[in-house]
Amino acid sequence: MKNRSFTLIELLVVISIIAILAAMLLPALSSAREIAKSTKCAGQLKQLGYATMNYAGDNVDTLPFGGHSYAANDQVSWDDLLGSSYDGRKLTETEIHRGNFAIPAYRQPELYKCPSDPASWPGSAIRSYSMNRGANAGSGSTPNPVGGIWGVTLISGLAYSHANPWSAKLTTISRPSSVICMTEQHMNTNMLGNASGSCVSNPDNQIANYPAGHSGRFNYLFVDGHAQSMRPVDTIAPGASMSTPKGMWTINAQGL
Repeated sequence: MKNRSFTLIELLVVISIIAILAAMLLPALSSAREIAKSTKCAGQLKQLGYATMNYAGDNVDTLPFGGHSYAANDQVSWDDLLGSSYDGRKLTETEIHRGNFAIPAYRQPELYKCPSDPASWPGSAIRSYSMNRGANAGSGSTPNPVGGIWGVTLISGLAYSHANPWSAKLTTISRPSSVICMTEQHMNTNMLGNASGSCVSNPDNQIANYPAGHSGRFNYLFVDGHAQSMRPVDTIAPGASMSTPKGMWTINAQGL
């Protein structure tokens, strides 16, 4: 009995079926990869949350400030403060005060780089995460603490990058499970050790810098230490805008 071989038409049919199946499976595989990246990103935020709480525990329950420029080439940001002994890097005082664009790319800590972050800056390490920024009523104004509660110029946030940087005390946050501590901000100028990009004010900033997110969602670390994947619109108060969000972006979860 002769062995029957495929005809050209049969071979083309098989190839077409394989191509159709591949076209159906590739989007699902791509989605699965993005879910895995988002899960890893959320895990990194939780680790940064542990480091942040340990820092606060050693500093009178005060969160790290956003960033501060002590001199032209001497910038310190929240990640520098955690790097002193809280995130595993054990930076020296000289390394903490090394200045702008100074942490080289070959020393990129995996903890600070979201696997989906497309940002890059020649020779510098990227930071995918930013503190929830305090938004002030006027440019250059700094709120003064009044009885442990920040003054009237403060309308949101936990930390600020300013000539006189400040940050909130954990005891002033009455709903820690509803207040964002830090979140993703993917942009080229968000670099380790750089005050620029160290804080993010609202969902508009997130979307402008990285519209895709994790399939339209971002990871958020809350003050109580839990990390959650959410749509930016779900972090704001009802009736608020994406540029003035209130809600989870405020120290008292205003409007929720």
